[in-house]
Amino acid sequence: MVATLVPQEILTAALELANRDKKLGRIITAAGVITLIPTKPPTPFHALARSIIYQQLNGKAAESIWQRVLTSFGGLRGFTPKKVLVTKTLELRALGVSTNKILALYDLAKHIIEQKIPSWKQMEKYTDEEIVEKLTKVRGIGKWTVHMILIFALGRLDVWPHADFGVRNGYALMKKLPEMPSLKEFRDAGEKWKPYRSIAAWYLWRAVDLSRSEKRTRPATKKNS
Repeated sequence: MVATLVPQEILTAALELANRDKKLGRIITAAGVITLIPTKPPTPFHALARSIIYQQLNGKAAESIWQRVLTSFGGLRGFTPKKVLVTKTLELRALGVSTNKILALYDLAKHIIEQKIPSWKQMEKYTDEEIVEKLTKVRGIGKWTVHMILIFALGRLDVWPHADFGVRNGYALMKKLPEMPSLKEFRDAGEKWKPYRSIAAWYLWRAVDLSRSEKRTRPATKKNS
């Protein structure tokens, strides 16, 4: 059975991580109880399509385009793989979707129609690695995207999104490193937090938030005249 993010598991994981790693423990104490509540969009198609739209955009811009797309299709129920495939490229471009993302949406729609993408229920039976292997066959869907779905939609407990900038940044801040760790270094660094790497990642994201908050509240020092 795959371990998932349920309250008791989260508490157990946080306590064990804090005992294993004093530096991470200080972040856990400062950030408090984890507030991650996995939420599934209606279907994997909606989750993956939204991820495609959001790629390489800031949150507000991405959300604006996503909402325009949904509105043009009549909402979530109207946003279906079949309708995407019959929508012209120019129509999607007019909504703010780039050409590469349109091609990715078409490919995703084809994969769904051909039943190459498992349903949420089917994914519950698969390992994280099997889900990564199946979903990354879609154009524009990489490991980072699947890692986010594993954590935030499926609530998997031991996912290590080592390519995520925020998690790497949190690690660098926690360790007081002069620069960001390489992808390989950071991938290896996560080994010590198994089988609770999703929890460790969440607290490393919070480390960035805590650092920003500290900078905002820190009193300004007067310069010598």
